[in-house]
Amino acid sequence: MIKKRKNKEQKKDILVAFDRDGTLIYDDGYFGKKASWRKELKFYDGAIETIKTLNPLADIIVASNQIGVALGFYKPERVEEINVYIDEILQQNRVKIDGWYFSPYVEKKWALENGLDIKSPWVLKIFPHTRKPQIGMLKLAASDLNKTIQSYRKIFVIGDSLDDIQMALKLTNGKGIFFENNKNNHLIKEVKQLIVNNPGKIFIINHLFSAIEIIKRGSK
Repeated sequence: MIKKRKNKEQKKDILVAFDRDGTLIYDDGYFGKKASWRKELKFYDGAIETIKTLNPLADIIVASNQIGVALGFYKPERVEEINVYIDEILQQNRVKIDGWYFSPYVEKKWALENGLDIKSPWVLKIFPHTRKPQIGMLKLAASDLNKTIQSYRKIFVIGDSLDDIQMALKLTNGKGIFFENNKNNHLIKEVKQLIVNNPGKIFIINHLFSAIEIIKRGSK
């Protein structure tokens, strides 16, 4: 688990956690495994504007699972390099991310099922507490901002996978926003069932800008 930035000045009581690949930027599968990743990096429509609009309202972090590290597609340094590059682009647009987090770890059972070397430093005996849907990255982010998970009135998790939504559901103050990116249509049925089972906790959007009104309304 590698974090990026500490900021002790934040006073906000809303936290928004964005997934990275497939949510903020396009992903054709384990983004960063190609040497040409800089040329291929592309933001989803409205991503930069959405974060910029939310900056005055909430602490904003990026939290992503990066099992591509455990799979050997790239090293953690590549993930950090990409995060720094994206952050520089955002800063040029006067957009602020309060912290960058990712988890390269997998559990032993998953490693065995997928033929990974269980002696790898990225393989843990039990499910990693930092890997979504666990909330370890959120706890680390809150700590870096001199807060706790409980000190936030609301925590919104925005992502394109069930792990993102399940992460939000693990929080009493959490809400999940599922980003439909045309590559995850097979998950819609399950997400809709989660909406039925958890009224007012889960939302579906197909444009990131739609998250703004959900967060504003849900933060009241």
